[in-house]
Amino acid sequence: MRVHLQHDLRAEMFSKLLIDIGDGKIKEEEGRINIPESLGNIAGNLITLTERIYPNIHQVGVDSSSWLKERAILTPTNDSANNINNFLLNKLTTKHAKYESVDSLMEAEEAVHIIRWSF
Repeated sequence: MRVHLQHDLRAEMFSKLLIDIGDGKIKEEEGRINIPESLGNIAGNLITLTERIYPNIHQVGVDSSSWLKERAILTPTNDSANNINNFLLNKLTTKHAKYESVDSLMEAEEAVHIIRWSF
């Protein structure tokens, strides 16, 4: 894992915390899980969060894939991820396209017509 290769203690602690959360070792308090402040910075709203993770996103050009791959926002639900994605997409000044996907096929024999994309 990249965390171990870079010997980043904060990243390693955060990685362990995520595993512990997934394993149910960290209990919720009033529907929330507290993450120690030493592992990150607190952003009070979506604007502040996105400005910290994606500074000057409105200036991102067409050749921005390496810049974007270095950044991520973790969120517990697909709805939250969708809201954040839409918020960020509205800030981009470049053209963008939406690609839909499906989880299953209606007819098994149609499986031969599916093309796999990798980015």
